[in-house]
Order: sequence, then C-alpha cells, then structure tokens
Amino acid sequence: MRSIIKNKRGQFEGMWIVVIFMVLLALAFLSAIGLGIVRWLSAEIKPVITDLGVVEGTNLSAAGEVTFGAIDTIVNLAPMLVGGAYFLLLIGCITLVVSYRTTANPLFIGLFFAFMVLLVLVAILFSNAYQDIYEAGDEIAQYLQDQTLLSFLILNSPWIFTAIGFVSGIFLFAGKQNETYGQGGY
Repeated sequence: MRSIIKNKRGQFEGMWIVVIFMVLLALAFLSAIGLGIVRWLSAEIKPVITDLGVVEGTNLSAAGEVTFGAIDTIVNLAPMLVGGAYFLLLIGCITLVVSYRTTANPLFIGLFFAFMVLLVLVAILFSNAYQDIYEAGDEIAQYLQDQTLLSFLILNSPWIFTAIGFVSGIFLFAGKQNETYGQGGY
C-alpha cells in the first residue's frame, strides 16, 4: 500500500488544457485586433503609395502597386488564415485530451470544474471586449466585421469553451481507470 501512495505529487496533468485554452484565446483576441488595425492602415496607405506618380523618370506608382499591392493582398487574406489556424488549434486541443492516456484522480474534478469556470469567465471578458470594438461603428470595426471566422470564434468563445470543457472533463475523469495495472479505483 505504501508504494501506491509514494511519489504521487502532481497527479493532475489535465490542468495544462485550461492554460493552453487561455493562451489561445488571448492570442486570437490580440491577433484579431492587430489584424484589424493592420488592415485599416493598409487601406489608408495603399492609395497614397499607388498615387505617387513619376519622379525623375521612375514610375513610383507602378513600383508601389507591385510591392505594396502584394503586401496588401497578404494582409487581406491573413484574417481567414488566422481564423482557420485558431479553429484547427481548438480541434487539436480536443484531440490531445481525447488521446491523453492517463485519467486524472477523481479528487480533482472540483478543481478542474473551477478552472473551467475561470476559463469561461475569461472567455466572456474577451468576448465582451471584442464585441464592444466589433460594434463600435468606426473604421476598425468594419475590418473586424470582415473577419468572419475569427470574429465568430471569439464572439462565441464562452459557448465553445463550455462545450470543450465538458468534453475534456468527460475524457479526463471517465477515461481509463488504472486498466493498465488491472487495479480499480485509487
């Protein structure tokens, strides 16, 4: 009996999922706002760069269109790429939880539930802050509204994280229960 209790520190490895989701949410929020600002700046700068005209025999308008036009195309495609990456990372995190081979100690169900509630509360804060900027009606709000996938995921992140937390909890606490060693319980 003594060998079972020995070296049982850190049995709750499932905590990493909450930290990963908080980091993903913060990165998605910051990248969405950052991309909105960059797209707004790009829309303001592109007409100026492409209307420079000819200076000392060099067509600066054509050079600006070739260089800044390509950058503007990439900037306009970036929100869909970031939204797709965020979605794939969420799916990847669920896959990690499902494929995780150990089951957390049932004593940690309350702690997991508390941290998932904290995650949902943080998601509500980020979602509300994003919604305030999203519905402001200024130039940046227009570009945020064009980011359909990323905006949808951030605005609905409390519901998404609630569902992910529910599924994660099921797989972490109702999965394999010492089946490797042929023992039941803890």
